[in-house]
Amino acid sequence: MPLRLNLVGDFAEVTPPRKSFHLRHTGRVLPSWRLALCAMVLAGVCCAGRAAAQQSGAAASADDELAKQRAAWRELLDRQPAQYKIRRSDEDRSPLVLYARPVLRWANYTRLTIDVREAATYIWTYRGRPEAVGCVFPVSPKPLKVRLDLQSLSPLGFVATRQGRQVWAPTRPGVERKLLPDAPVPAESPAARLRQMKSLAGRFSSTLLQWRDDGGDREKLRMLPQPVYRYESEDPDLVDGAMFFFVQGTDPETLLLLEAVRGESGLQWQFAMARRSSGSLLGQYDGRTVWEVDRDNWPTDPSRTRIELDHQLDF
Repeated sequence: MPLRLNLVGDFAEVTPPRKSFHLRHTGRVLPSWRLALCAMVLAGVCCAGRAAAQQSGAAASADDELAKQRAAWRELLDRQPAQYKIRRSDEDRSPLVLYARPVLRWANYTRLTIDVREAATYIWTYRGRPEAVGCVFPVSPKPLKVRLDLQSLSPLGFVATRQGRQVWAPTRPGVERKLLPDAPVPAESPAARLRQMKSLAGRFSSTLLQWRDDGGDREKLRMLPQPVYRYESEDPDLVDGAMFFFVQGTDPETLLLLEAVRGESGLQWQFAMARRSSGSLLGQYDGRTVWEVDRDNWPTDPSRTRIELDHQLDF
């Protein structure tokens, strides 16, 4: 039997009618087939709403699980450089300080990242100035292995140990710092010097000349517009400094240091470049080559300024 819906204000009352469905406050008569159609539409809307809510809940649960996995992976990565203790080869054997967080988290979907896992870059400093840099990235899924690619930025040699065992002891400076020609005098204020460093960094370029054996992967690298690390040093001769990266995707391939230093003629700018890739690399300033390195695959000699160390992980 069809039903009658009585609308009174904002409320509805259902009563059994004789042959049709009446709306008392309008007097409009709806045939019973329209009532059935309305009921079907309302039921469909309710079901769709429930399905959407279930899908939304499932997506939120998946997002939460992914966030937990990412956080656990980051924590695992961050524990790797913390296992290394580095001391300079000076009279005091001064320790380098691992910076509190990675200067960059990145992924290389072109060639390196396994299972779309994130990688990270860390630095060790002495009196505020970066003297070693290390990238941690996955290299094997089963068993899961990560590689720590270390590069010295120090003007001296140093000794690195892991779990009490010496693993790296470069005997010469890691980079060559050179005065920057045709550069303005460093400004007085930190904000103005930062603008100068960004402008100077924009005059540099870096090219990945070859990473693969076939040499078909030459690529001009993109410079990240902001420095990944800005520093002042306790050394009175080092007034200001910043670290910039040239990247493939977001993976750092070339590192650029710009520093305002005190010299015989007053404040002046100096620079240094270093590899963050095993490929051959080129660095230019105003189109003129100022730095170039050849391929350097899997360096394991602990006396060199760059070394790669692999670790198997449980994750």
